[in-house]
Amino acid sequence: MSPLRHFIVSLLAATCGGCGLYLPELQEPYQNRQEEKLDENAIVLRIKCELHKGVQDTLYKYRSSRDYLGKSVEWLNGWGAAVTLKVTADEKSSINPGFSIPAFPHAERLSVAGGLQASADATRAETIGMTYRFDDLLAEGWIDQCDRAGPVIITSDLKIGQFIENKAFLAAVPGTVPVRQKVFDAFSYQATFVITYGGGITPTYKFVDVTANPDAPFLNGSRTRTHDITITIGEATGKRTYANRLSPRAEAQNYVETLSQAIASANRSRLAR
Repeated sequence: MSPLRHFIVSLLAATCGGCGLYLPELQEPYQNRQEEKLDENAIVLRIKCELHKGVQDTLYKYRSSRDYLGKSVEWLNGWGAAVTLKVTADEKSSINPGFSIPAFPHAERLSVAGGLQASADATRAETIGMTYRFDDLLAEGWIDQCDRAGPVIITSDLKIGQFIENKAFLAAVPGTVPVRQKVFDAFSYQATFVITYGGGITPTYKFVDVTANPDAPFLNGSRTRTHDITITIGEATGKRTYANRLSPRAEAQNYVETLSQAIASANRSRLAR
């Protein structure tokens, strides 16, 4: 293989796995399949941990504060969270060979340009849905912090605890909720993490009276991996089972929020093409 061809192949291999020519893997090109499973498990564990710690810290804060005179937030013990995690991998590649040639022999100001364009795009998505009861999470005991190990996109705080505490405060402030009403029906939270990287190559070549078009990359490849997280918290209903449920109002809101995030994700993918 010539040095140029070797460089092109290496560039596209580093940029994306299949570059849209076949269904992409969810893991990055530098990872193996086992690492992808470990990354996905780390994300789920991180979400679960932040839900646990968020409820735990909120209850402790309002129980231990001597200056707090608002409504009780003990209703959190009877609530739960419906979580939807969608992992999407999108790979695309394009080739744009172009040229310009004088319209007449030795003409300097008049030329004719032409070119070809071909592209490939492949998308793969997987969705996980789970429902946690807060009393089940709290039964696992006190936790001091959530493990930050895992893929780069979840090394930072997902702010789930902040979301829970803020909404508990909203319901606890006197006058916000009618006296005969204990709390709001449901709260929702969304977060999206996008990793995009790519590369291109535009070789310069010139023949007699023919010049390559340098305006567009000759060969280009990119890969985008997206994690969409939707969390809806509401009252847990029914008996404790392996398939937990929230109140109908909370589940309806979770459906709407999940659908809206799916539409937003599809629009992002469409605009990126």
